[in-house]
Amino acid sequence: MGIQINGQTDTITATDGSFTISGASGNLTGNLTGDVNAGVITATSSIVVGDKFINSSGVGIGTTDTTGRNAGVGTVRGTLIYNSTDEVVQVWNGTTWNQVSNTVSGLSATGGIIADYEDGGNYYRLHVFTSTGTLEVNTIGSLPSATDWLVIGGGGGGGRDTGGGTAGGGGAGGFRTSMPEGPGGPSPSPESSITLEASSYPIVVGAGGNLETAGGDSIFSNITSTGGGAGGSLQEDGDPGGSGGGGWGVSGGPQSGGSGTAGQGYPGGAGAGDGPSSGGGGGAGGAGEQGAPSEPRGYGGIGKRSSIFGPGYFLGFPGPGSTTGWFAGGGGGAYGAGGGPGAPSDGGYAGSGHGNNYGPSPFENQQGKANSGSGGGGTNTNLGGGGGSGIVVVRYQITSDQTSTAKATGGSISHYNGKTIHTFLTSGTFTTPSPFNETVNYIVIGGGGSGGWDIGGGGGAGAWVENSQPISGSNTFTVTVGGGGSRSYHNPSPSTGKYPGSSSTVNFPTTVTASGGGAGGIPGSENGSLGGSGGGARGNRPGATGGPGSGDPFPGTPGNSPANGWGHDGGATDSSMSGGGGGGAGGVGQGPPIADGADGGVGIRLPLDYRDPRNSLGYPGPGGGGHWLAGGGGSGPWPTPVGGGKGGGAGGPYAGAGDGATGINTDDADSALQNSGSGGGGGASGAFPGGAGGSGIVIISYPT
Repeated sequence: MGIQINGQTDTITATDGSFTISGASGNLTGNLTGDVNAGVITATSSIVVGDKFINSSGVGIGTTDTTGRNAGVGTVRGTLIYNSTDEVVQVWNGTTWNQVSNTVSGLSATGGIIADYEDGGNYYRLHVFTSTGTLEVNTIGSLPSATDWLVIGGGGGGGRDTGGGTAGGGGAGGFRTSMPEGPGGPSPSPESSITLEASSYPIVVGAGGNLETAGGDSIFSNITSTGGGAGGSLQEDGDPGGSGGGGWGVSGGPQSGGSGTAGQGYPGGAGAGDGPSSGGGGGAGGAGEQGAPSEPRGYGGIGKRSSIFGPGYFLGFPGPGSTTGWFAGGGGGAYGAGGGPGAPSDGGYAGSGHGNNYGPSPFENQQGKANSGSGGGGTNTNLGGGGGSGIVVVRYQITSDQTSTAKATGGSISHYNGKTIHTFLTSGTFTTPSPFNETVNYIVIGGGGSGGWDIGGGGGAGAWVENSQPISGSNTFTVTVGGGGSRSYHNPSPSTGKYPGSSSTVNFPTTVTASGGGAGGIPGSENGSLGGSGGGARGNRPGATGGPGSGDPFPGTPGNSPANGWGHDGGATDSSMSGGGGGGAGGVGQGPPIADGADGGVGIRLPLDYRDPRNSLGYPGPGGGGHWLAGGGGSGPWPTPVGGGKGGGAGGPYAGAGDGATGINTDDADSALQNSGSGGGGGASGAFPGGAGGSGIVIISYPT
């Protein structure tokens, strides 16, 4: 009988116990068993052709990579291969290669803002709920269905006062999670994950409390995180909650802070009783501070961090030590500071409200930030600040074929809104394989400059460069993330000088460079220095000028995304005045006449395509919204300040920029937050240092 081998007819001769194949392919002999006449032949070992085989253990279809697969000519329809490049089995349908589905699959669900990421070889999907909604679980799949979660209640509102007293800060919403702590934060004492079924799960995101009211509870499945307690008003104790509100201060006291809920938060601090300060609201990571008889104290309790967002989440609410990713901080008591222990700073840790401490109007940034779960600040003359709304995050494991596969490597990779996003927090490489053919979009931001010492100018933001670049074929591009300028000191004398930020670069075929921000002015070198955005001038120096930005001012409303952004000039100064604010990517630094610390220039908000849920809780900008980068640092104040520097623009630390020092002889100029590209705050008079600039960042995206 005849048999087709390699497209030609050979002859097979079989008898009981043996066979011979002869023809153009050569001769093959061997032993066989079975009924030849019935068409049954059994080989005693294996039939092997190259790396393909048939034996008693299975069938080997052979291995090739994408290049070898694509080099095939006249591929037969129905051919199976194992593609070692993508690590999948594929079949040729005559037109294209289709992946053979895995038998293993993960849970499938809808609801909230969805993003995927890889961690240690496993793939995860996030559902981020910033408002009330529904998690609709469609299928369970065959992977373990244990689901991790983060549930934070709404922050409590700060207390109010009508004069003669000081009201307590609002407590943070309850903080509950199944995940371990994030880097640098106190342990959240994780609880157990839960097992979901194919069903609908209503999600409730607690609202922030308003005047004298508690925050709302946040709910997922059988998990409830209690809203934060309101701050005490008019000789009242703070209210209990997830974390308790701070007690009212001054006369008739001390009024007690409200209690926290076990496993969710801490109590608020008591009012001073015989002095001007009220208690700070409790936070998820620590109790609110008690008010002091003669000091502006009453800090809110510190918040917590969670690792649920995975590696490389880089934004989030500011915390201690220029860190980010914090939630659920306590609001500051009136005549005090908000948001956790440490020097006063606008906005407070974890997005909490700052206590009102001067003037007839509420202090800037008294409101808790949306989706922070943090408390609002108390007041001594007016209405308290509202608490920040809560948040619910759900995470479960999926398979690699359930998520989009990155077409390139480098940085932290996530998928969102039809885009694959590579985020570089540190220097590295962006590598594309030979089939790659995409127009990539990028944002490259240089490191921020340092603030100057001794009535120093604010540091300028790094340049913001945004554009696109067609890329094809196999490439390895070096990515350099610029560092922020170091803190500037007078001691040891002479001055250590001014420290601009370093450039961030990507060596695409056309190299992209975003210059570092200019440094703020210092004694002996009063002018701000040139940079991506210029540093602010040193205070009390007539005619001192801010450093120029490196390009044309962005011709639009501050905060809108430029087509190819650069930076802005730092602020100038005058006699008997504070230093100038550092320039920001979206606006110039503030100049004279400023007696109490000048604002830095506003930053720019990330475009929608870059707002992955893992970084959607970005640095606060105007009106409390997130996603902001590259703001200018605030300046150091003149020796008789009313307030202090307010880095990054009126109303708070836009874009993670550093605040200027709060008064004379105070070592509390803030450094900008890491990977913000923002400028550091200017130092106080009395030869105190300026804050460091924030390191830059590089973000590359392309269609998934």
